[in-house]
Amino acid sequence: MSVRGARVKLCEVQLDDVIAGKYTPPIGLKDFEDYLCFRTKSAENLYFELWLRHYAAMYNMATPSTRSHADMLALGESYRQALNIFFSLQSPLELNVASDLSRNLAAAVKDVEQQARIDPSREDFLPPSAFAAVHHETNESLAQSFKSFLMQSSRNADRNRARFAMFLGALTWVLGLIPTLVCASLGKNRGWRALGFPLWWFGIVVLVGGLKRTCLVIYLFGDNRQLYSWELARETDVSGSSIYGSDVSPILAEMEEGKSPMCDFDSTLKSGAPGSPDSEAAPSTSSRRSSGHFPELNYFRLQRAHSLSDKSITMTATTSGGLYFASAHLNEKVLPKSSGVWAPFTCITEPIVAQAQREIVVAGACYGIAVMVVTGAICMAVPNRR
Repeated sequence: MSVRGARVKLCEVQLDDVIAGKYTPPIGLKDFEDYLCFRTKSAENLYFELWLRHYAAMYNMATPSTRSHADMLALGESYRQALNIFFSLQSPLELNVASDLSRNLAAAVKDVEQQARIDPSREDFLPPSAFAAVHHETNESLAQSFKSFLMQSSRNADRNRARFAMFLGALTWVLGLIPTLVCASLGKNRGWRALGFPLWWFGIVVLVGGLKRTCLVIYLFGDNRQLYSWELARETDVSGSSIYGSDVSPILAEMEEGKSPMCDFDSTLKSGAPGSPDSEAAPSTSSRRSSGHFPELNYFRLQRAHSLSDKSITMTATTSGGLYFASAHLNEKVLPKSSGVWAPFTCITEPIVAQAQREIVVAGACYGIAVMVVTGAICMAVPNRR
């Protein structure tokens, strides 16, 4: 369901509204998740955003003095799961944040654990505010990705078809010059040169659409768009009944359940200091992520925490089956970067996106008129050779 009550342009769509489920494909939460998985390879930023909102909602339901034991268990489980997923060196969803932020958070984690050991009645998890600095950095990256996502959403064709449209548009414009060349060389009546006017206009419309990745042919069939390469692969290969690929390390499942040890995160305090030998010898984040312990892309669910007493909270706008990294068979080594020229279509159900495509087509038509007038004036002025 789209946001109603005010005329909203595509560039004015807010990430909070997408997360709240106020928009339909191709700008729904699931579409944004796919974009992060396959285009920017930064879906962990979205997962961290959703987890922190969920965690803050659970934490703020009661004060530390009035929080029940069941609530504390649920918060502790969610908290430890997040540390293992977003801050462990072994996790494929480790956040790409500055090292000083990781060290500060690791110190805070260690401090709260020591206090809990000294006084078992104290909470052994941090408040949501402790993640504020990390959240600020990941949110900036997420906002930039969201802006690019909206720009992509206004297109109805992938790169290969857009290139074909640009070639076809340029060729059509060139064909429009043939009547002028023939009339000028054979001394025919200038009125025949007007046959090129429709070709000049249509060629520019198609060319501008190709530059904006909006195919006029697809548009004429209605509010549709081409399927992306990962959507095509998902439709042709749905054999993955398990949420994990066959070559995934068992620690992935342990991390999902919050069972894996936090030795990697604790080691940040020891080896993360600037200038230390361990820090200099440590591999980079990018090399860790491609080390082979985990596939580049794999189903990776973010489970909901157990219900809080009799007040159940569900993750905001969670997708069907849970949020996930795409399955291993959709990795970037196999998956083409663009759909084919003749890839099938799917329907656009969001009116805001359909309106954005109409604006692109109208702009192309206006450019076409301007180019047609200029080109026509020049061609009509060319004298005959005879």
